[in-house]
Amino acid sequence: MNTVNTETEYRLLKFKTREEAMVDAEDYERLIKRIWILRNKKRNAMDAQQVINITWNKETKKFTSIYLPREIMQEKSDLVVILKDFTVLDFRKSNLIVCSRQHKERMRPKTKQKSTSKYKGVCWIFNLTD
Repeated sequence: MNTVNTETEYRLLKFKTREEAMVDAEDYERLIKRIWILRNKKRNAMDAQQVINITWNKETKKFTSIYLPREIMQEKSDLVVILKDFTVLDFRKSNLIVCSRQHKERMRPKTKQKSTSKYKGVCWIFNLTD
C-alpha cells in the first residue's frame, strides 16, 4: 500500500494516473484527501510535468487548479514554488524552494542544444514534439 520510510520520514502519494511521488509524512494526511493528477505540459525541454488537483468552484462557476508544490508549502502570495534538483516526483519540503519568478528563471538549467546562429539576434527554436 502506502510506503513509509523511517529514515527521512516520507510517504508515497499515489496519483490518479498510477504514478507515485515522495511527500513528507507530516503533509501526507492533508494531501491524500484530494485526487492528484500528473499533467504533462512540455512546450520545450525546460518545462516539467505538473501535479495538480482540479476542482469545480460553485460560487465562481469555474474550475480551480491547485498545484501540489504550492499546497505543500502553503504558499498564497505571488511567489512560485520550484524543485531544487528538478526531480519531477520528489515533493518533500527539503526539495522545494519558494522564490520569485526572476529567481526561478536564473535557476533553470541551460539548454544543451545549440540554438544560436552565425547572424546577430537570430536563434533557433526546435519543436520537441515532432
